[in-house]
Amino acid sequence: MAYGAGFHNAFIAPTQNEGLRFRQSSVDGLRELEYIEGRNFDVVIRHAGSTSELPKAAEQLVQLKPDVIFAAVSAAALAAKQATSTIPIVVGALGNPVALGLAESDSRRPSGNLTGIMPYVQGLPAKQLELAREIVPSARKIAIVTDTSDIKATPQWDEINAAASKFEITLVGADARGPEDIDPAFRKFKTERVDVVIVLQASFLILDRAHIAAAAAANRLPTVCGYREHVETGGLISYGVNLEYCFRRAATYTQRHSSRRFTYRVPYQARTSHQPQNRQGARPHYSADAARPRRQGDRMM
Repeated sequence: MAYGAGFHNAFIAPTQNEGLRFRQSSVDGLRELEYIEGRNFDVVIRHAGSTSELPKAAEQLVQLKPDVIFAAVSAAALAAKQATSTIPIVVGALGNPVALGLAESDSRRPSGNLTGIMPYVQGLPAKQLELAREIVPSARKIAIVTDTSDIKATPQWDEINAAASKFEITLVGADARGPEDIDPAFRKFKTERVDVVIVLQASFLILDRAHIAAAAAANRLPTVCGYREHVETGGLISYGVNLEYCFRRAATYTQRHSSRRFTYRVPYQARTSHQPQNRQGARPHYSADAARPRRQGDRMM
């Protein structure tokens, strides 16, 4: 595409459907900063058919010499980082940058050309376990859907496992790395008579959330999810971050870079306001003696 006036933004995401949705959130965030697409900034978009195709898409974007590359998720950020060490990269949903090899230290101010919003919040998985116990107070066996290929999954599992040991709860795990793993996982949960299922924060799990909701419904299992998007497609309750907010907030970083105020030291930001939500948009019932998995700043949609 031919760039016009203003700054030049590139957007890269693994899939078109999710990419378009969250790209709109970033565009909305820029609009709040009085940046209007087509007026004072242009954007070129690349969607990869699969994660393996992201490096090629990133190389194509770098050749266009944009002012900023906006990467939707960590996999897209990794591809962009491998393609350039000079063009600023902003990530809407960033995993652990050190574990991903995207940064040399966990400093709040990175030394490289990448920054973004980190939606994983320490302490959140334990709160999801608390909420699961409130949904089914008699629960003694809780299932965990994870994706061990996702760098975000291991710390979540470790935190839930530590919390479960305090309440004498047995965890039943299932590793879902692809669509073919979802139905067998929920059939396993039903066979083992689990009481409730926790769906961890992972990129594949949110992409296949409709399949997860259908499998849970077919096996009559309630779910507690790490992203509210799961609830929008049939999950029971979520307790976690608002990804659309993360992308809107990341627009601030895009604006900083585009205005030439980028110093390669724009700090990472963790999203710390959690949003419990159920399908009816109502506040779930909390028993009087239960520890409420909420804090100031939580909001029920």
